[in-house]
Amino acid sequence: MLIKPQGKITWTASASTDVVAYIVYQEDGMPVGYDSPSVNVGNQTSVDLPLAGLPEVESDDVNIGVAAVDHIGNLSDITQIVTSIDVTAPDAPTNLQHVQSE
Repeated sequence: MLIKPQGKITWTASASTDVVAYIVYQEDGMPVGYDSPSVNVGNQTSVDLPLAGLPEVESDDVNIGVAAVDHIGNLSDITQIVTSIDVTAPDAPTNLQHVQSE
């Protein structure tokens, strides 16, 4: 079962004046790092989940982090949260059949 995290994440903008973007990181049940799946979200300070480019997860604890990027490409420390998501997947379809064309 693979679940798409849902909801919205928000953060306060970096106090640095040379920030040009933010990177959102995501991990399934473990702390995020700079090598975690990530998406550059530009200068936004909030995003709706699921975020295109981030993988689906299998556990109900999702670690999400955000780092600021300056005009040179330097990354700040990653601010992290752990959030719980609804991992109740829908029931699978039943009675799958194939009907031969005539």
